Formats: sequence, C-alpha cells, structure tokens
Amino acid sequence: MVLLAFAIGCSGGDSSADAPKPDSNASSGDKPADDAPVAKADFASVKTGMDSFCLPCHNATNKQGGLDVTAFKTEADIDKAAFAKMASELESKKMPPGKAEKQPTDEERAAMVTGLKALGM
Repeated sequence: MVLLAFAIGCSGGDSSADAPKPDSNASSGDKPADDAPVAKADFASVKTGMDSFCLPCHNATNKQGGLDVTAFKTEADIDKAAFAKMASELESKKMPPGKAEKQPTDEERAAMVTGLKALGM
C-alpha cells in the first residue's frame, strides 16, 4: 500500500504539472523580439566620439597603431575592418588606454561600441 501511494505521488498525479507552461519570452500584445526595429547607427555621433577619444593618438600625424580616424569623414569612408577592431578595443577597455587624458563614460563607450559595430557590418 505504501509503495502504491509513493508511485502515485511520483507519477505526477497533479494534472497542473503536465499543463503546458507559458513561453516566458512571449507576452500578450507584444511583438516578438525578432520583429523589433533595429536602430540605425548615427555616423555623426560615432564621429564625435572618435574625435573626442581617439583623435589625440590616431590622427594624420601620429597614426598610432596605423589608425588615422581623420580618414573617416563620411559614412562612405567607413573601413569595416577598422570599425570592427575599434569596437572590440573599446568594448574590452583597451582603448582609450588608461594613460589617456580623456576617458569615455560607460554610456559613451557603450554607444560608440554599438555604433561602430552597426556601421561596420
């Protein structure tokens, strides 16, 4: 008798346990994440960030690391490989280096990384 009670208890006798669980990613009336609009990268904002934080070392005169951000005057000048590398360096906080006079805030860094990645795609 005890074995029968144990077997019933372990068999999931509670029918609510067998009921399908709602999808935690879905909510009524909301569009799925796949349908969310992709924000267009703003070249002007990225350029402003490059001028503020990158230009002191990566200009036509210095070209540290072989990078001259003054070459990126318009969206037509974008070098996808360079933008991908800049995004990676910013995201990993390798750039700007700790010795740089000016450092971006976390929000500025995140915005630049997002913009560089989007523009470099």
